[in-house]
Amino acid sequence: FDVLGNGSLDGNRSVPFRLTPNIRQLITPTSVNGVVFANIIAIARCIVEPSYSIESLLRAILRDEIVYWDKKHQDDVYNIINDDEDIDKSQLIHLVDSAIKLIITRLHDTAEYSGAESKVSSLISTAENIENLALMDPCLFPWL
Repeated sequence: FDVLGNGSLDGNRSVPFRLTPNIRQLITPTSVNGVVFANIIAIARCIVEPSYSIESLLRAILRDEIVYWDKKHQDDVYNIINDDEDIDKSQLIHLVDSAIKLIITRLHDTAEYSGAESKVSSLISTAENIENLALMDPCLFPWL
């Protein structure tokens, strides 16, 4: 996820995770389509299905991250002129709730297995697409 200018999360990256041709060759194509595929679904199910709620953990973590982002954003934009202004509590609650909803929705989509046409297979194909890898963050290029 990337943080947008207004503090909300953006889940539309060109590459959901790094699966370059070199990494795929190291893991082998059979393992990518078998072991990695199954493990992504298993991890998502382990996070989503237990009796305790992942939402409370996400709420605590995301609240701190959004408050930190707001402080850093104020320092960058206002150059410490308006350091008394904090993020509004209702806006903070809205940002945290929308981020949690986005994350939980993605986890539930990933945890569902519907055969070969599942969300995980589309994530893997997107991650190894050469055109999408070209749109990846340049900081990751030396490690291809």
